[in-house]
Amino acid sequence: MADYESSRIEALLTLLNRRSLEGQRVLEAGRLSMSESRRLEALGAVVTTYESSEEAVAKSKAAFPHRECRRVDLSCPWSQSAPDRFDIVIALDVLDRLEDPAPFLTFARQIAPVLYLGGGRGDAVQSAAALLEKMDYIVTPVPDEDPDAESANLLLATQRRQDQESFFTPVLIHVHIPKCAGSTLKRLLSLSFGDRHIDVYDQNPDFVLEPDELVRLLQNQPQIVSIATHSLRTFPPLLGNRVPLYVTLLRDPRAQFLSYVTYVKGAWAQLSENHRRHVPPDGDTMSLRDFARWLVTSDENVHFKSDFTVNFLTENVFRDALRALSRRLDGNVAFEAVTREVYREVALDLAVSVLDDFFYVGLVEEMETSLSLLRQKLEPYGFALKTELFRRENVSVRAPGETAWLNEDDDVGRLVLQSLKTDIQLYDRFKERFTGRLSRTSPAGARTRRHHYEKLVTAAPQYGLREKDARLELAEARREIRLLQKHLKNIFSSRYLKMGWKTGIVKKPRWVDGFLHELEHEASPEDDPPRADQSGVKEA
Repeated sequence: MADYESSRIEALLTLLNRRSLEGQRVLEAGRLSMSESRRLEALGAVVTTYESSEEAVAKSKAAFPHRECRRVDLSCPWSQSAPDRFDIVIALDVLDRLEDPAPFLTFARQIAPVLYLGGGRGDAVQSAAALLEKMDYIVTPVPDEDPDAESANLLLATQRRQDQESFFTPVLIHVHIPKCAGSTLKRLLSLSFGDRHIDVYDQNPDFVLEPDELVRLLQNQPQIVSIATHSLRTFPPLLGNRVPLYVTLLRDPRAQFLSYVTYVKGAWAQLSENHRRHVPPDGDTMSLRDFARWLVTSDENVHFKSDFTVNFLTENVFRDALRALSRRLDGNVAFEAVTREVYREVALDLAVSVLDDFFYVGLVEEMETSLSLLRQKLEPYGFALKTELFRRENVSVRAPGETAWLNEDDDVGRLVLQSLKTDIQLYDRFKERFTGRLSRTSPAGARTRRHHYEKLVTAAPQYGLREKDARLELAEARREIRLLQKHLKNIFSSRYLKMGWKTGIVKKPRWVDGFLHELEHEASPEDDPPRADQSGVKEA
């Protein structure tokens, strides 16, 4: 029994994403067990107890003489003249004793933003949960492996506005494109965040993780800060009350294609039935070249038949856009009329648009640099990515000369390269961005580059440079700073996060104040470029 009682308080900490209740004003509505009540105080909570009888009040005062304890009829709690305000109301094993829980729940809503209740009969808890949802609460059941256990009848109810203001925090989403070194990044995230990281993978390679499912996962496990998945195909700007930071790695499509074929042949015995639908029946005995020929000439829509990465990023986004368009036009647009050729025409631009909205896109061929830049970019958001030397995970090994056929002179090689045409264009575009912007990725890099061009503008003639070109470079650097500031201020200056810090439900990192101060006092990126003095360049 003691373990069960202790687990109820530990479950509350997990749901609140807290290690302690230091300074939290907690109302114990109907006295908990002695061990649970002591545990609350050990966690730093300031506890007030409401009891239903004078005898219970006397026992509570005897056990906790320092604590305020009142007699309050929970079936009619409005009888007390001036109710206090609390941070959390805990009402365990109370609902069974209330003929109608509505008055108590309404009362609790007026005095605290968070309500933790349950225990006893499951039907009483379910009825209370339905009432709370009508009151605009976000209701999160306590996960339990045994649905018949008493602990399965516990839930946390958070007022919707308060919940958003307290928990509106970033979550890193690793969009794992197959055969793009995602296993290495996934392992690094797991090492960095421990049990606050979760992998969401499915044996069915065609499984699509809907954003609503991800929202429910994050509501049930609010402590999660990092997720890796193969299955997310649409990328909304918000996931419930969490801000997703989408991260992915791109790989040269030729190497990605060969890695897929080599991996499938090597893992043949472990392939699921769903996966076997995408590969030749005798693929384990085929050469890489014959396997590749089968993929790109298949009559079925198999994986890696053509432009796998572009399709991975855009097919579901394209379908969702069509559905939305159809709704706006009252169904006058028939999906069947939008041919595959139309999709192919817009797929590249759509993929670029999707990745433009990602928080970070790295390159497998520049793995160490990619992880270093990701580490820098995540730091202002409170994510500390480990710096240990990494080893590549899930690496496919090929014999020398096995891929010599992948060129325009070979008939199969030519077919494969044609099937990868859009993927190669996407990769080349982001490779050019990556290699051209290494010094511009972090806020510090952008500022250094801006100062460099400020000096360059004033000294342009002596270096034989045109003033116009130098000023364009300066303007570009300032635009980058503006985008960085927009991202950072959206997180750290939002009223949601500030309310979370103020209430103590979200812990404020110590470096945030200095970071915001630096942003506020930096020269505005909207300022005019610096003007040279009379001995320098003429004013623009």
